[in-house]
Amino acid sequence: MIYRFLAPLLVAGSLALATGPAFAQNQPVAGGADNIERIVAVVNDQVISEYDLNLRMSLIVAATGGVSSQEEYQKLRKSVLDTMVDELLQIQEAKQFEVEATDSEIDNAITNIARNNNMSRDDFTRYLQSIGSDISTLHPQIESSIVWQQLIQGRFGAQTQVSEAEVDAVLNRLMESAGESEYLVSEIFLQVASSIERDTQRQLAQRLSEQLRNGAPFESLARQFSSAASAATGGSMGWVMADQVNSAMAEELAGMQVGQVSDPIETTDGFYVIRLQDRRKVLGADPMDVQVTLKHITLPFSQDATTQEREALVNRIRTATSQHDNCADTASVAALLNTTSYGDVGKVRLRDLPADIRDNLMDLQVGEASKPFGTATQMQILIVCGREEPKVEPPSYQAIENNLIDQRLAMMSRRYLRDLRQDAIIDYR
Repeated sequence: MIYRFLAPLLVAGSLALATGPAFAQNQPVAGGADNIERIVAVVNDQVISEYDLNLRMSLIVAATGGVSSQEEYQKLRKSVLDTMVDELLQIQEAKQFEVEATDSEIDNAITNIARNNNMSRDDFTRYLQSIGSDISTLHPQIESSIVWQQLIQGRFGAQTQVSEAEVDAVLNRLMESAGESEYLVSEIFLQVASSIERDTQRQLAQRLSEQLRNGAPFESLARQFSSAASAATGGSMGWVMADQVNSAMAEELAGMQVGQVSDPIETTDGFYVIRLQDRRKVLGADPMDVQVTLKHITLPFSQDATTQEREALVNRIRTATSQHDNCADTASVAALLNTTSYGDVGKVRLRDLPADIRDNLMDLQVGEASKPFGTATQMQILIVCGREEPKVEPPSYQAIENNLIDQRLAMMSRRYLRDLRQDAIIDYR
């Protein structure tokens, strides 16, 4: 069975974000009898050792780029320990219902994680050891993800049945909301189970927001820290409208730019950190999905060319492209410009192009040429020779039904874990 958890848990290269010595590198690391024997938490008679915690801390510190102070290290340590407690609670509860992950499932998951990070299993193992961690620290993360998903589905799946009327209501609402904004969002949710935790979780949310803005991988941090069901998919919430999220998040989304990471968003249940992946209009054609068929003409010039020479070349290009049907007469335009470097680029989506080139092409019609752009040694123009507008269709019945089911399972999962925490005997030491 393939689980959504098998997307990259860690992003190769992104684990070395720290540009200077990280404070945590001076902390006690895994190893030594004292670390192995010292107990930092007992969860319903099962222990978490200092050794286990240090292995996980080494992994998290590498993923987030290091910490800069003792206070920051201790706050991160508390949050990581809470995550490990939750994992143990999930595994314990699953065993009560005879839901267990097999050795082969866990082994296959680790192999897939290594592959998704462009590493062999052995290289991945050595990498973890090089940062003071160990492949064993992945086991409870993977195991809890597998068994918890199975447990939630098994216990509550029958309660998530969606009626035809509910699907129709969603579809009608979509039709009524046509033209309004919807957002592709990723989330990290830090749940607050008691008033005592609120300040700690607020500070952690602020730290995560800063790390994400500095380039830390969102997917890895979501899997490690988020209490939301979306953690299994790296925090992805999919496309949502303002009325599908809490009011604080909706207000934040309205003012965000694509690619931006939010400050912590406080709610009664906890804190959200979100990233706006994209935005579009409900049931409206997304201009980013327009497909264009392109040709190019490239003109080399000396790296030592003066500003006046460069401006003269730009003017020559504009004159040449204004006198021809640029698609049919690309060879003639190239001849006027004294270059033999021209040809087909092919069909591409505007979304898949670099932002500066995409903006250059966004409003061009068939036969029109882009503004000249280039590097220190060449100038280039792109000619639009075909333009296909995207087709817009409402989501299928099955897609709406699946989304409603996922929302209900996520809510039940949060409540279930909250109840387990309240009923458990947890001793932090």
